[in-house]
Amino acid sequence: MTDLRISNGVAVITGAASGIGSGLTRLAQGLGMALVLADQKERALEAFAASLDGDPLLVPCDVREPAALERLADATYARHDAVDLLFNNAGVMHAGHAWDMTPEIWRHSFAVNVDGVVNGIRAFAPRLIATKRAARIINTASIARMLPSGMIAAYTATKFAVVGLTECVAAELAMLESPVTMALLAPGPVVSSILDQPADAKAAPYRDRLQELQDKYGISADDLAARAFEGILRGDYWLIPQPETLFPGLEAREAALRTRATPPLPVGQPKEDYTSQ
Repeated sequence: MTDLRISNGVAVITGAASGIGSGLTRLAQGLGMALVLADQKERALEAFAASLDGDPLLVPCDVREPAALERLADATYARHDAVDLLFNNAGVMHAGHAWDMTPEIWRHSFAVNVDGVVNGIRAFAPRLIATKRAARIINTASIARMLPSGMIAAYTATKFAVVGLTECVAAELAMLESPVTMALLAPGPVVSSILDQPADAKAAPYRDRLQELQDKYGISADDLAARAFEGILRGDYWLIPQPETLFPGLEAREAALRTRATPPLPVGQPKEDYTSQ
């Protein structure tokens, strides 16, 4: 995408203090981008920023709150005249049987993973469109959207929502013939702290098993970011950093759909079938 400014551009990243967000941050800085970093954990954000060069703008931000994203956008445009990349990346994952997850867990999952993306789009899209220059909004989904498995129902449901939302907004931007475009980042397993959520006695063994698989088979956040930016620079809509993890399972799922059978993958499946972020 030749019109998109990367070097000397501006990247806004939510969930920046750890995991995928930290990898995206380091890669964007390495490419010469100015950084606006948001995270709910203020101390973690400050500690992470201390490891970076330059003077990133730090904005403690709870993405569940529309006003917080408006403040993030206000702070961003107070310092910079434009935004080139917006990463709606903040996310959480809970493990357990769908029927055992409390209403609070379901609400928290959707508030962070879906409302956080909606709030980011609402705060930034009108300003991005108004500048009439190329920019990209990149929403973090997961290959769990394409290959659902058991024990992470709330997480998977939110990622289905993010994919549908992103495709709709992409169509709306195209209708406007705006140079602002969308992209979907769909990681496979990545070594991160996303599973560091409280779990009850019944769910803890499954959460621990998911963590074990993630630690064993996941790629690093920096590797993920490098692969994602390759797609961004090409102008890809689907950013699939781990095609080797997605496509074999996706082909099997498509075959199962044609025969009307789509059995979900269980927790603890072998490496070649492990797909959950």
